[in-house]
Amino acid sequence: MLAELPDARICTVLVAEDDDDLRTAIAAILESDGFATLCAANGPQALVILKSDRPDFVLLDLNMGGMNGLEVLELKAADRRLASIPVIAITGSPKAAVPRGAVGLLRKPFNLDEFLRVIEARRELGQTGT
Repeated sequence: MLAELPDARICTVLVAEDDDDLRTAIAAILESDGFATLCAANGPQALVILKSDRPDFVLLDLNMGGMNGLEVLELKAADRRLASIPVIAITGSPKAAVPRGAVGLLRKPFNLDEFLRVIEARRELGQTGT
């Protein structure tokens, strides 16, 4: 089954995660569930992809080295073309709250059922940047 939005387009997810293995695993899970994926290994790459490809939503690691996820959220919010793209934050911090500019939070390590439930809820809402 392809992960289609209400307008029958395939849902595209940007996975911004600096851990290569986790980024690859998340992308593989999403692709096996019918999503298209784009990947970024750091904050600057994520911003370039956001601007050029305009994914339907973003999975954003908050603790990336260099430009962290909170900085990406700030820059995204400041760009009116990107501000409406929903972001689900990912963090290993047990005390983290959903950051300003994000619509949800997944704590690492997350189990597959929790991950897919959050992703499917986002897809079903059909919230996109377009």
